[in-house]
Amino acid sequence: MPNNPKITVLSDNLALPDYECEHGFALHLKLADRQILMDAGCDAKLMLRNAERAGLSLEQLDCLVISHGHYDHVGAVASLLELSPELQIFAHPNILKQRYSIRNQIPKDIAVPANIRRTLENCQNKRSFRGRISLFDGVELFNEIPRTNNFEDTGGPFFCDKAGEVADPIEDETVICIRSGKELLVLSGCSHTGIVNILQYMQQQYPDCIFRAVIGGLHLVNADAKRLQITLHELKRFAIANLIACHCSGEEAMRKIADNIPGANCFGAAGKQWQF
Repeated sequence: MPNNPKITVLSDNLALPDYECEHGFALHLKLADRQILMDAGCDAKLMLRNAERAGLSLEQLDCLVISHGHYDHVGAVASLLELSPELQIFAHPNILKQRYSIRNQIPKDIAVPANIRRTLENCQNKRSFRGRISLFDGVELFNEIPRTNNFEDTGGPFFCDKAGEVADPIEDETVICIRSGKELLVLSGCSHTGIVNILQYMQQQYPDCIFRAVIGGLHLVNADAKRLQITLHELKRFAIANLIACHCSGEEAMRKIADNIPGANCFGAAGKQWQF
């Protein structure tokens, strides 16, 4: 890995003692001379408090990568920009579109909240991109990842309208891939594209590489038994050295992953750290 990257979970559904949990997600990535934040949790300040507990100074961030435009991944964006007004933000251009989760015919607004929307609309340092972009040497972002299998969907009843007539493909799902030699570290916010689709695509982009670590939300919380069984089978084939499921992965899926996949020996939680 470039400069032995250190990963710290700052927002997650689980938390170590003395840290706070929430239904949100944020990862801090520390390289030798770079600091990257993936997502910004749900609450406006919780992630910042966890960063302080972890001894991290978010004023020193080089950039924020927003994995996709759901409320539980952008909550502290305005707070971050107060700390660092020149913070560079990278995201797909569609992160601000309207979005709903519809259960029992009741729509819930899950889009970027109005105050964060205004902040991002007025941000002069937001860079929108589609496809692939290089952040730094060995660090790349990917979105609009092709959906090539028939067993993965977006992971929930997601729509672009309250009536539930326009399905949301969540095409803005963005992943971070770090390459060092022939090893990859893949960071994913929610894997709405499907974790197997994502890892297959990474293999196509880096055919000579192996997965040193995959960390993030796998969005298997709503997966039925068939999808979970196929997903477990496919994940084994990737021979991931370290698979760390977080956030939206779902308790049942996380247990089965830990029981069935070598290298999946721990869950994510706010305050946890790894160095690769």
